[in-house]
Amino acid sequence: MAQTTTDKVDSTASSISDGEICESKPPPSPGPEVVCLSEADVRIGHLLGNGSFSSVFEVSTDKVHPAVQDSKVFALKRISEDVLKSSKSQVAITDFVSEADLLMNLPRHTNIVALRGISERFFDAPISGFLIMEYLPETLDQRMHRWRTKQVASASILQRFKKDPGARSR
Repeated sequence: MAQTTTDKVDSTASSISDGEICESKPPPSPGPEVVCLSEADVRIGHLLGNGSFSSVFEVSTDKVHPAVQDSKVFALKRISEDVLKSSKSQVAITDFVSEADLLMNLPRHTNIVALRGISERFFDAPISGFLIMEYLPETLDQRMHRWRTKQVASASILQRFKKDPGARSR
């Protein structure tokens, strides 16, 4: 039997209490704790970008767990208002809840953006909920461009050495 959004939301909601460390069932794997936050706990800044279902804003807060407070600037992700008004809203809600649950249960890894906070009663009302995540100073496109530029520069240097092996000693 397929699990509906409501079932998923209900199965996780009982483990979240206001102002405390948020946990899902089963408890999160080792990694930074995820705190419950209200909109009053964050100062929302400018829009960083939009995805197919969500909008991401720069936010600042000092309410993240002290053990992981390496910054006061984070990214807030929430379902876009346009999506909520569209026929894609149920898919967006299901994906958003699944993303939150997945991020809460993943072990910490340098190549995975860390979840730092989640809105109070997120699993009761994901439509008005948000996730607080690590702020990344560059987008994936920007990083790939930087890698490509570096790769082209390295290839150019190698080509020079192949043409003139003595160039290395000059």
